[in-house]
Amino acid sequence: MQTSYASTFPVGYPGMPADLSPKYDRSYFNTALDVAGVVTVTVATFTAATEYSLTINGVTVSTTTPATGGSIALLRDALVAAINQSFAGVDAVAGAGNTITVTGVSGQPLTATPANATLSQAVTTPVVASGEIGLGLAVVRIPTDNDREVRLGAPDALHRFVGVTVDDGLRTNIAPYGNGRSDHVYRKGDTVLVREAGTLWVAIEGPPVTPDSPVFYRYSGAGKIGAFRGATAPGADLRLANARFLTGGTTMAQILLGYATVSAETTP
Repeated sequence: MQTSYASTFPVGYPGMPADLSPKYDRSYFNTALDVAGVVTVTVATFTAATEYSLTINGVTVSTTTPATGGSIALLRDALVAAINQSFAGVDAVAGAGNTITVTGVSGQPLTATPANATLSQAVTTPVVASGEIGLGLAVVRIPTDNDREVRLGAPDALHRFVGVTVDDGLRTNIAPYGNGRSDHVYRKGDTVLVREAGTLWVAIEGPPVTPDSPVFYRYSGAGKIGAFRGATAPGADLRLANARFLTGGTTMAQILLGYATVSAETTP
């Protein structure tokens, strides 16, 4: 006679609800649009009979100024024409003064490296790419998103923390979690169930967390975007002021999430 039963389910998995208190879930769309990067190139000075070059997305473009009759404006316009005739996959236009505005492809990396000291570049708009969103991860909204959109990660601290992705019962999260099944995500275009307040299991990165750890989440930088941490780090330096860990853990932990506000962390 069978007297015991074995279960393959873990204590929890990221995105698994843990309804120990009142909760509030809301549906959003994983349809946040990709944002194209914009770089501004400035021409500081002009020297006759000199080659000026710029490498954009690995493609080098150049132009040589004439021995006579040249100007900064003519150099700027020549660089704009060279960029637009290249295969760098970007668009360039002459900007105010002696500047060039370079716009990349939405969601695709954009780099611009001047070869001359008289050329400089500055990122005007960071690139933002949207895609699949896993479970138990922090999702945010940046200024260009509408009120029904969420995304995984942001280029900087200028974003709003929305909540944590939760299992909607359609993700087929059979145990053990993380067994390589591709349907443990909300794909682009899916309706995303987000827990804004309540308890659930979340993904953890970095040092193990404890119930006494402060609650941070990664929105950019090196690491697992959207994962939670118990210590500040570059790209994970915003603390959730109304949240706390209910358990410890190294790869996942249970969290109690209030209607969280974020703050720049100075002392964990």
